[in-house]
Amino acid sequence: MKKALVIGGNGFFGKDIVRNLLKNGHEVTLLNRGSRQDGFGEDVTRIKCDRNDHQLLEDSLNGKFFDVVFDQICFEYEQAKKLCELLEDKAKKIVFTSTVSVYDYGGNISEDVFNPSDYHFQKEVGVNDDYGEAKRQAEYAFSKFWKGDLVIIRLPIVLGTYDYTGRLKFHIEKVKKGESIFFPNINAKMSFVSSAFAGEVISTVGVGEFTGTLNVADIESITLKDFIKVIEAETGKEAILSKSESGDSSPYGISSDWFINCNKLRSLGFSRNEDWLAQLVKELS
Repeated sequence: MKKALVIGGNGFFGKDIVRNLLKNGHEVTLLNRGSRQDGFGEDVTRIKCDRNDHQLLEDSLNGKFFDVVFDQICFEYEQAKKLCELLEDKAKKIVFTSTVSVYDYGGNISEDVFNPSDYHFQKEVGVNDDYGEAKRQAEYAFSKFWKGDLVIIRLPIVLGTYDYTGRLKFHIEKVKKGESIFFPNINAKMSFVSSAFAGEVISTVGVGEFTGTLNVADIESITLKDFIKVIEAETGKEAILSKSESGDSSPYGISSDWFINCNKLRSLGFSRNEDWLAQLVKELS
């Protein structure tokens, strides 16, 4: 049994991480602002804390020790640096949930394309200014300031029943209502991951021996055309694709390929599940 701290853990796939940890007998503490119910009852310990209140964070973690800390809600350099300082004698391992937005567009992108240890930047940026750059700087901070074991998980777009962004639902509703959608490049390939699979991988890797960076996706690549075909098949409706931006633009509208290589993930024993997307579309329809 491991003692795990999950920073976040009360929303979307953070809850999948917690479910998997509890299912496998680990002791879980959640640290978040307590702004919404997590549904775990007495199965978890809770620390009510805004991670950006550095003094409260320090006080909340004082005297505690964890085998692994899952940071679901770190977006910027200073947040990462501060956490590393506070956890110096309080944790063995940090698992940071990052993003494929640290990569530029491209196909079959492997983890070594971006090495945070070698990264240099002139100015800190906030997540609202440049999401990808802010995450690069956070990765750099973890790699520079954390002296224990470190895992960096890079996720593509996460899809699931409780996706607060509503981006998949957007496409489903447009197809069902016969409303047009605009894609700059319908043949561009993307990677996606289900919230359930993301939670399974992050929790399993976190309590295991693996360290380093890891790309995580269920579907390594799918064209946006095939993505729409899945929705058409499950809704029984034909999508109306606009040839100009006069139609509502897809939030997944990329101009060129942007998908990752998951060979390292497969080498760890995780298998692909191509059917989850159709099942999710059916559920949301």
